[in-house]
Amino acid sequence: MREIYSDVEVKAGPAKVWDVVTGFDSFPDWNPFITSCTGELSEGSTLEMKLNPPGAEEMTISSKVLSAMAPKEFRWSTGGLLFNSEHVTTIQPIGDERVRVVQRGMYSGLLAAFKGGQIDKIRQGLDAMNEAIVKQAEKSS
Repeated sequence: MREIYSDVEVKAGPAKVWDVVTGFDSFPDWNPFITSCTGELSEGSTLEMKLNPPGAEEMTISSKVLSAMAPKEFRWSTGGLLFNSEHVTTIQPIGDERVRVVQRGMYSGLLAAFKGGQIDKIRQGLDAMNEAIVKQAEKSS
């Protein structure tokens, strides 16, 4: 299994940040990594996402929502036996109107060892997305 990690501090409350990271309709306006996301944010539902990793071709994936616990955690997975990814976004309060956004990706399956370059670009995309979350959440806080 391979894991990637990206985190950032945001000067906004958990509810505000939750609204940003789950406000799929506004992703095209601010999110440089997940440029489109459609579907219902409820356990068991399917999300269709367009990912734009830095230095790689845009990809469209279909993901299953594993959990959505407002305003704390959003978890989804995609793939199957040969290559599977699970992504977790966690919002952790760290003070008055301050949170840490943690994004983790866990990759497994027979092909995971051969997708290292793609996984590295996804981590770069998460870093870019986290910086954009800061700007989006703090601009109206």
